[in-house]
Amino acid sequence: MPRAKLIIWDEAHTAARDLMDFYLRYCPAAFWTGHTATPVGSDGRSLAPPYQALVCSAPASELIGLGRLCPVRVFNPDGIGRRRLKGDKVKPIGDPVAHWKRFAENSPTIVFAATVRQSLDLVEKYSAEGITAEHIDASTPDDEREAVFERSRLG
Repeated sequence: MPRAKLIIWDEAHTAARDLMDFYLRYCPAAFWTGHTATPVGSDGRSLAPPYQALVCSAPASELIGLGRLCPVRVFNPDGIGRRRLKGDKVKPIGDPVAHWKRFAENSPTIVFAATVRQSLDLVEKYSAEGITAEHIDASTPDDEREAVFERSRLG
């Protein structure tokens, strides 16, 4: 494989350090540019090195102003969020179903999860409480994804 002179890394904040280390050793003279909407690593550290340039996409507020995203209200009640465990595992904190009932019941809602497994678990939790919930991820076929969106549009 020829040694790269330019490395462009999309989703720069998610790049695996061991893979990056390989390319740093294999292509030490390459110029690195990272593309991301999150200009820090998952550990909160800077993304440089290895990136000499970082291209950050527009913030959500700008995209909302341009009409590319719908306006949202975000709640983070009672410290609900993520807690880092050993390694890269993330554990949700709080009860998202209880918080939904408290702050958004009967409102169209999108819940983002850290992993596919967490998303599937959330669908189970909402469904167990009689709340309609569906899961989509990057591997969901387009026709299924569109069907979920259509059901959402229809209420």
